[in-house]
Amino acid sequence: MFYGIISNIVAKVMRGMRMFDTVVLNPLEINLDFNNPRFSMFDFNTEEEIIKYLIDFEQIKELAFQIGENGYNTIGERIIVLKSRNAGKISYTVLEGNRRIASLKVLFQYSSLLTSSERKKLGQLNLNPKDFEVSCDVVKEDTRDEALFKISAKHVDGIKTWSATDKRVFYHNLYNQYRNKGLTSDRSLDKIKLITPEGKVAIKNAIKELNYLTFVYDATKFYKSDLKQLTHLDTDVLISRVFRPLIKELNLKFDDDFQVVVRNGAVYNKILALLGKSVWIDESLNTRVFSVQKQWNEIIKNDKVIPGLAEKIKEYKESEKIKGSNEGTSNNLLSNDVKTTEDSRDDNKETSNLPANDTRENTTNNIETHNQETKYKFFVPKQSVTIQQKNHDLADNIELRDDKNNKVSKQSSEYSRLLISCKHQNIVIINNIIESISENGTYNIDVEYNGQIKHFSIFLNIAINNQQQEYQILFNQQWYDESLSKLSANPEYSKICAVLRKLQKYNTLSHDKGEHLIIVFLLRTLFEYSSKAYADLFLSKQNQGSLPPLVSAIRSHLFDNKLITQTEMKAIKNTEDIDTLNSQIHDYKTSISSIAIQSTCSKYQNFFSVVFNRLYKGVNNG
Repeated sequence: MFYGIISNIVAKVMRGMRMFDTVVLNPLEINLDFNNPRFSMFDFNTEEEIIKYLIDFEQIKELAFQIGENGYNTIGERIIVLKSRNAGKISYTVLEGNRRIASLKVLFQYSSLLTSSERKKLGQLNLNPKDFEVSCDVVKEDTRDEALFKISAKHVDGIKTWSATDKRVFYHNLYNQYRNKGLTSDRSLDKIKLITPEGKVAIKNAIKELNYLTFVYDATKFYKSDLKQLTHLDTDVLISRVFRPLIKELNLKFDDDFQVVVRNGAVYNKILALLGKSVWIDESLNTRVFSVQKQWNEIIKNDKVIPGLAEKIKEYKESEKIKGSNEGTSNNLLSNDVKTTEDSRDDNKETSNLPANDTRENTTNNIETHNQETKYKFFVPKQSVTIQQKNHDLADNIELRDDKNNKVSKQSSEYSRLLISCKHQNIVIINNIIESISENGTYNIDVEYNGQIKHFSIFLNIAINNQQQEYQILFNQQWYDESLSKLSANPEYSKICAVLRKLQKYNTLSHDKGEHLIIVFLLRTLFEYSSKAYADLFLSKQNQGSLPPLVSAIRSHLFDNKLITQTEMKAIKNTEDIDTLNSQIHDYKTSISSIAIQSTCSKYQNFFSVVFNRLYKGVNNG
């Protein structure tokens, strides 16, 4: 990523640049870089917003405590900063090492973003900011753009390990910088190529892809205004499967800045919106459904995976004929420009170590390398696996091999097809990762891949001092506030409000079995009251049965009316959680763990939110 190894190659690549001055700085006096490629796609206004993002998505807290416990020097290289002078005042902005500086700021400046238990742990470390001053290499440049360009040279090797999205943003940002300085498109690509390990074609394709994805993202927000940021969405199928055939299908071309030129922008935008909706909202289109590019015609013809797409494509083509825009062959999706020998060597170098059917986004190879999916074999451990670290990815214990018995790279997206689960209620596995709330013990793990199921055992043995210390909560405070605010407006829902207020009193989960029983009764009652209230407004009498089928009927009704996503529907696809609650009430011999309670609340929080919102509106619109 962006904090890779800094070596002597920096000085060699930075032509004409003086050797760095080295200074020791207080990390709290170093500003985070809002223009860092990692942050440039977000609209951050404050350092605190950046740090919140790093906490949520990049495990910055773990790094902060690692530094706090072991000392800064254990993690390696010096920070690189840009020195600026404004009105006689000198300031420093970090160009390399944003995560490390942010980690130090978490320890000494933004500890309020930590949980109470984490703040307690931080206090016990008794850290002194003076012990964490950092050695920095100072770039003396008058402008940020020049400094950013020169400092990017250190990524000559590291860029190969970046994600596809990171590469696209990085190239796009550099390209725009050069274009804004008056350079031609081709000259801008030449400049970028001097500091990257990839050829011009790969760079150009990466910029095209980001432009295309941005348009898909903006179009999709018509269906879901609060769509997650583009950098946090899976774009694999949109690039590796859809991009090429779409350009060919619509006979699209690119301008000098690698933006798609369209004749009918309104229809084209609707096409992109349908594609984005199918991938990011409905989740009906993925690399399992669309495994090879030759399926494109089938997907359009059947009009089932993406309803309405065929009609919009036909409409676009007809408008092209009317406007007389049939101008011959289109530009290729990924440019077929004549490459230099160096270009070809660089491009091939990027892909030489990938498996033959690796489905990762590949910006360097403009030729589809396979027409059908290779069937891999998968292997699970024969002996029990002892796990001693938090948030362990169980996919790391699975091995995939091709038909020649070659190991498939762990970086391959093929590993995302593994479905790993466990029936025991004391362990929580989400996206194949063991969540930190799981309890120590021995578990039988189920692994499904390509219709086959295999099993292996694990012994979870996380040291007590490394486990999450604070008790889990049922629902967050904002959820309670919003729910009560909506429901309290109608006196018919006073009993539902009473249940919510009682749940609030037991919101922090302890190990008290008596409290567990009270929570079970309250949760069961909340399901009963809210489901029947919803059914009275929106369901026919024949759909109103006992609680488990009633909840299933409501789930289906919410999904049919596009009030919950397919992912959310799958999370509550069965009624096992409600059956578990029922068993606690009707069978005095059964017991329930705090993890099972918390997991139920987590899965159904949005379900309740949508139901409460519909009750609040009180209008039967479907």
